[in-house]
Amino acid sequence: RAELPLTTRIEGSANALEREEPEDPEEGDPPPAVPAPAAREQSGLSDLTLSVWYTLRDAAAAQPGLAAGARVKTPVVDGSRCLLTNGATDLSLEGRAWRPLGVIDATLVVGWTRRGDPLRRDANCQPTGGRTDLRNPLYAELEASLPLARGWMLTAEYEYRQKLRDTSDPKSELSLGLAIAWGRAGNVEVYATTGF
Repeated sequence: RAELPLTTRIEGSANALEREEPEDPEEGDPPPAVPAPAAREQSGLSDLTLSVWYTLRDAAAAQPGLAAGARVKTPVVDGSRCLLTNGATDLSLEGRAWRPLGVIDATLVVGWTRRGDPLRRDANCQPTGGRTDLRNPLYAELEASLPLARGWMLTAEYEYRQKLRDTSDPKSELSLGLAIAWGRAGNVEVYATTGF
């Protein structure tokens, strides 16, 4: 069985962007004053994700279900709104195994992402030349969902991803969410995430 789910993401962001530091001053000269960039807020549609899945085996009492898939994430927001997206296209290949454990549905995902290298930008989102060289990380996700009454579902997910740059840390996040069925094949979810 093949599946073609389509996902859109709407976000808000108030992050301060990294700014480029000036060159070192001449010896004896006082360092120039560099004003910190003002905080900026943006909201709206950011990225579009298209996934293709093929089910290799359905879950049964004595064995987990297995599936393989690919996912493409591409920006759809205007390039000047760089708080919402890095403006690059990513390709992911992953495998998935799932199995019901009593009333809980458990899923394990293991994958690899070919990351697009985003343009380097200043505090005003203007390109400064060159691109940020990102690694292509391996990642794993462990998900659990508990059905509640009338289409509601409680979800928990732990995600680990290798670091994207030599100077960055690996990603390690736990998310807790509450989802409700919407229409015949969709759902709406509210969730909270913490890193550690």
